[in-house]
Amino acid sequence: MTARPKFSFAVISDTHYLNKAYHKSQLERGITDDLTRYDWVSRNVLKAFMAEISSFAPRFVLLTGDFIEGGCDSEAATVSEMREAMALLSGPEVPLFLIKGNHDPDAAYRKTVWPYLSEKLGNRITANYYSFSCDNCHFIIIDCGDFETGKQYLWLKDQLRRYSGEKYVFVFGHSPVFPVARPFFCELEFHRRMVKLLQEYRVDAYFCGHTHNHGLSLHKLNARNRVLQLKIASTGFPDQHLNLEEWRTLLDYPGFPYDFLWGFLEDSAPGYLLAEVFEEKIRISHYVFGKTLCGAIEHKRNADDRIFPRKPFPAVAGGCGAVVPGNIEAAYLHLCVYNSTGKNKAVILNGTHIGNIPPGDSYSARKKITLPVSCFAGIKLENTLEISNPEQELFTTGSLVLELVLKDKRRMLSTVAPDIYTTANRWDSWQLNVLKHFRPGETIGPVYLKFGSGTITP
Repeated sequence: MTARPKFSFAVISDTHYLNKAYHKSQLERGITDDLTRYDWVSRNVLKAFMAEISSFAPRFVLLTGDFIEGGCDSEAATVSEMREAMALLSGPEVPLFLIKGNHDPDAAYRKTVWPYLSEKLGNRITANYYSFSCDNCHFIIIDCGDFETGKQYLWLKDQLRRYSGEKYVFVFGHSPVFPVARPFFCELEFHRRMVKLLQEYRVDAYFCGHTHNHGLSLHKLNARNRVLQLKIASTGFPDQHLNLEEWRTLLDYPGFPYDFLWGFLEDSAPGYLLAEVFEEKIRISHYVFGKTLCGAIEHKRNADDRIFPRKPFPAVAGGCGAVVPGNIEAAYLHLCVYNSTGKNKAVILNGTHIGNIPPGDSYSARKKITLPVSCFAGIKLENTLEISNPEQELFTTGSLVLELVLKDKRRMLSTVAPDIYTTANRWDSWQLNVLKHFRPGETIGPVYLKFGSGTITP
């Protein structure tokens, strides 16, 4: 007879609930892209998304930060947005335990979240970090935005010292310890301090969000300790499933090898994790909206984790290794940028100018250059790309991918550029091997973007 779990819990992140009525000043200033996207998800997805999670009957749900969009017109508006979000995301039978994110303003958070948590936990909450136990598990909630002060660090160290030897220990924070595919998306000091603690104390899993992509990975800290980092995003479009490794350069961390298990790009379908706690093991299943099981991890202390094959979403149709039987209808260069003001940085593909690096920051998705039809004839199985920088801008770019849309509507992706290219020293302290430096004003490249063996007919 199959054993039943003792209890289960769910993990979500970055719901970014938004009510446009509280964002009039942003809308008047033309700040619309994120607001429009989050407003649509808030109105059309979140209620059904939470009902789907509730159908599994978890004992509670943890939300690892950015439960609202924030940036409201006033503190009173922020409090209202938070209260609306909590009413939507929690239920009378399923408590919601919140972790503070960078979009959750502190004053409103103290007014709304602290009293709610105090009621649900049965003790007075007076900080953004707290802990509780449930059966054979201990749950530790941290505030990644306040980690440079020693008080929280010492509290966390004491929690790990007390519980890591006798219970399953789970830590929940907003930022990843290891940003796998969205580089530098946590504070370096937070990364260093957390790595030090994870090397010293056993933690069974670290749950997080912040990057808006899904990413499940297993990190080796030393000969004794390793940790599952389980990163989730619960905002996105339900019909979109973009495999992370097809669109992003995966980062290396010298001295800390890891296995990337699977993940999805920003704006992919909202996801959640369901953790089932048994006497001798924990089973963590990754779902996306629609109850689509993406894969599962079975974790036991002092034993290798069992990774169950994910339900694969298909690679981009006509991907690497395919023959292209039709003509090219459209072509795009996808890329990510930090600190780009859009200053005359020309992109040259196979000797042809295809456009300029767009303005942008935060290394986010949704940046692309539409290739002119005149350059289609020059697209080859192996393509060479260069970027000029005549105004000596200090910027960073990476995760460059060529996408071809064929006239039969199939799509074809090149390999992802393996490196991240920078003219600044802003990120040097991370000491990543994938970070390639160019002098300000120096042409970046050559960068090689390859399609699989086949025929490309322009």
